[in-house]
Amino acid sequence: MAKVIIHETPVDLSRERIQRHLEKSPGERFHELQRLNKLTQKISGGKTIGLPQGKGIIIRKKNIPKD
Repeated sequence: MAKVIIHETPVDLSRERIQRHLEKSPGERFHELQRLNKLTQKISGGKTIGLPQGKGIIIRKKNIPKD
């Protein structure tokens, strides 16, 4: 169940969100991601969230100039 947190002083919300995320187990994070994807798909009318770009995995060697 969601809860509402009201802050009286300015707080870095992104840090708080990251902390809550890291407190969860990897399994809980995975299931939350799946739940979010299902919700997004419902909202978009059953269509896919994004279109694949067809590039796959690209691995490049970083060019380091030699002095």
